[in-house]
Amino acid sequence: MITARDFGKAFLWKANQEGITVGNLQLQKLAYYCQGYFIALHGEKLFDEKINVYNLGPVVTSLYREYKGVKEISLDKFK
Repeated sequence: MITARDFGKAFLWKANQEGITVGNLQLQKLAYYCQGYFIALHGEKLFDEKINVYNLGPVVTSLYREYKGVKEISLDKFK
């Protein structure tokens, strides 16, 4: 199992390679779907953090806090 931050880092790296920009809310929803898909396929969690439910949708708190207020996340955030 990986951390949610590692998941976000890997997902953003791939998006960057494909020329796709991802915002914080998009990353939250993608984390939710990937977690569910991984559980369905493998019977265990992809990452170790709880997914909370808010008005705007699912939120992984550590990812949200890291990118709060960022509309388009760049890989420079990881340096």
